Amino acid sequence: MNIKKLKKKAKNGDIYSMLKLGNAYRFGHDTEIDSKKAFELYKKAADLGDAVGWLFLGGMYENGEGTEINYEKAFLCYFTASAKGEIEALWRMGTMYLDGRGTEKDEATAYNIFMRAAKQGNSYGYLYLGHMYEEGIYVEENIEFAAKCYEKAAQLGNMHAQFQMGLMCEAGVGTNEDVVKAIKWYTLAAKQQNKRAERRLYELLNS
Repeated sequence: MNIKKLKKKAKNGDIYSMLKLGNAYRFGHDTEIDSKKAFELYKKAADLGDAVGWLFLGGMYENGEGTEINYEKAFLCYFTASAKGEIEALWRMGTMYLDGRGTEKDEATAYNIFMRAAKQGNSYGYLYLGHMYEEGIYVEENIEFAAKCYEKAAQLGNMHAQFQMGLMCEAGVGTNEDVVKAIKWYTLAAKQQNKRAERRLYELLNS
């Protein structure tokens, strides 16, 4: 990654370079981590109307990176990004409705948002639907349907859902007990550096 070239292009108004340079500063790719610079670059991209810029800016406000935590501003950023068609912002907005962060708690709206995201093939939409059905949040508790939601998210590559499917297959909750399948799901999650999956996989294979 040529940081110097990215800086020049970002300065000249290239949105892609702003976002890529912002990520470099945020995560320390070929440069030192500088959350404030990342925040400024994402804000500049957002101010130019870029959906991903709004999404990333929302993450900075939500996590307090390069700025103070501000859930209200995070929610507004996600709302704006989702209105521009950014699917990741949609499910993130759903979590804020679910928890009452940055907006009033509204489980019905959260459910509908996760359903919309899932229908668009988003793994986190399925993941959170699974959570709501497992815990009986807004909907009647349905462990079997929760397992189906988690499985769909897992098939889409979501490591959290893969770990959850490992637990459910191992214990026979919501699905048939199947240690071989559990190991399969734990392995897939572990390949994505899911620490809980790595630990459970180690325990199973060395018991």
